[in-house]
Amino acid sequence: MKMRHSPRRSTRLWAVVAAIVLTLEVPSMHEAGEPATRAAPAAVAPLRIGSRRELFTDRFLIEDMKGTELRLHSPQRKETAIVFDQPWEGAHTGYVRVLEDKDHPKDSPQFLMYYRGWPSWFDKDGKAIRGREVTCVAHSEDGIRWIKPSLTLYEFTDQKSGSRFRTNNIVLPPDDPAASHNFTPFIDTRPGVPASERFKALTGSFKDGRPFWGYVSGDGIHWSKISKEPLLNKKNWPLRSDGASIPCFWSDSDKCYFAYFRIWIDHNKQPMAAPGAGNDEKGWRWFGRARSEDFIHWKDVEPISVDGPVVEHLYTSEVQPYFRAPHLLLSFPCRMVYRKALSDAELDKFKVGPDNRQNVNDGAFMTSRDGLHFERTFMESFLRPGLDRRSWSGRNNYAACGVLSTGPEELSLYYDQGNDQLTEPSRKHLVRCTLRTDGFVSVHAPYRGGELLTKPLIFEGNSLEINYATSASGEVRIEVQSGEGRPIEGFTLSKCDAIFGDQISRTVTWGGNADVSKISGKPIKLRFVLKDADLYSFRWDMVSKYPYAGIVKFEAPQQPKGGEKATPKPGDGVKAVPDGLKGWKATQDLPADTVVTDYNEYIEKLPKAERPGVSNVKYYVDDKGRNAVAVLVNVSGTQWTHWLVYDKQNKRTGVTKFVVGK
Repeated sequence: MKMRHSPRRSTRLWAVVAAIVLTLEVPSMHEAGEPATRAAPAAVAPLRIGSRRELFTDRFLIEDMKGTELRLHSPQRKETAIVFDQPWEGAHTGYVRVLEDKDHPKDSPQFLMYYRGWPSWFDKDGKAIRGREVTCVAHSEDGIRWIKPSLTLYEFTDQKSGSRFRTNNIVLPPDDPAASHNFTPFIDTRPGVPASERFKALTGSFKDGRPFWGYVSGDGIHWSKISKEPLLNKKNWPLRSDGASIPCFWSDSDKCYFAYFRIWIDHNKQPMAAPGAGNDEKGWRWFGRARSEDFIHWKDVEPISVDGPVVEHLYTSEVQPYFRAPHLLLSFPCRMVYRKALSDAELDKFKVGPDNRQNVNDGAFMTSRDGLHFERTFMESFLRPGLDRRSWSGRNNYAACGVLSTGPEELSLYYDQGNDQLTEPSRKHLVRCTLRTDGFVSVHAPYRGGELLTKPLIFEGNSLEINYATSASGEVRIEVQSGEGRPIEGFTLSKCDAIFGDQISRTVTWGGNADVSKISGKPIKLRFVLKDADLYSFRWDMVSKYPYAGIVKFEAPQQPKGGEKATPKPGDGVKAVPDGLKGWKATQDLPADTVVTDYNEYIEKLPKAERPGVSNVKYYVDDKGRNAVAVLVNVSGTQWTHWLVYDKQNKRTGVTKFVVGK
């Protein structure tokens, strides 16, 4: 049958095509010049972002995009980080947790790894057998090379051979079946936490009749239950939770602990009991959040929400604050799809167990700003199974809970491979994958150029820092507009010095000037104009405004001249031993502007013999919401600390000086 040609229909069609083409046309950077202003809706209140770092993992800050897109970046597989080949580990080793202990003692490792060891094998009749679960630890000085320590805390008996191993890396009793299935530690950053409880963990699974227990440790090696009774049991826990990892952390902004449990939801996104083996089509694996003010008493779990229909199982959650932007929660779920990817011959060759022959997993990526509603900006895979055929059987490609900084320009993430492949010795292992720092998502512009306009913002700071990458012919320019969308004199697009290259941290300048302090605290918009470039993050920097904000370089003290007294004497607040400093917790966050201004003025008023010896400034908070600043001063070889305390209104209430060493 022939289609009849309609002139009227053709005219309408070409009009639509022309409209689309005009819509897609974006002027190149050189054509852009000074932009037409875009007025924000009158009802939009400016977002107060302070001096925090912002990433483009969602559209929270974005008002408009033209010719640009948000692009997800997959981590790149590097080397094998660790092989789980010991008799107490095996093919079902999993639920890995990695931590950086920034306050570790000198004789302790900086990075820690925890995981469940679970030996598995085929018996003489070809039946898959699973042995006893244990919790193990490994450590590393760089996050790349991992070592299993030789501990003698608990003896392990191999159920297959009967052999006993007194020396191993097991940190929980092997005879406690409730402890080791999904033991998920974290470092507690709540102000005032006793040193003996610096490490905490949750573990348990109602699916197997195991309640949830809480554990504490002072060194991450020697663990004990925090109470004689379980924290959660079937009587005080309304939702059934099965046995995935349980990410947990202290939220300083919410003043409570968050914990994420795997649950099940039905097709109406309502919580349900786990349907049981063979009935997964009746519901979806999901996860929910519980909260607690003291880690002992937990409130009801709330299912997390995600825009759009639920279309797949999320087997794990691995939620954690991003250490460079703690207000942003990152989640690396393991997506489970019931599809058979390997032939029976391949499955037999890899000795895959019966539970993982009809399914396949890959890595997903989500983010949240409140811990309950998650943005899944990308449905595409964050980490695909890849070329290794062994990665295409079920329950592989689980992300470890934790992102580590393994260099100034590199993040390390870890994914497991070889699960339920019962070869001997076990080939189950963890692969280290890398991303550039902040490199989860970028604002990407092609060669023809494009731009992004933020919503109205209110910031604090003196300069603007960006994380970006361009080609040799690409560039980035930035314009600062008023909250109404008018270019601000001195910060226009034509005034901005072109930025090209590839840097984690680059300060933006306009005509050689980086100082934006005069517009700090006022509603503004940022217009990013890019050509063949990626923009990963930005933040407002206060260091250039305050010379003593976050000092990391030691300056040798000047020798006293003209009879000046080099060393303070006891009295007038000077003490040889610190007093009243318990309950304070170190923080990486810059305090309020008024506090930073005050301690900078305090340093400037120090005697001339002391001021050059200022070597570091550290920040502290307590559980009452107060701030303190420790100013470290080297005077004639003696290390002094000036301890400045501020009340909740950020007014300085006292100064204590004490000697910390020579």
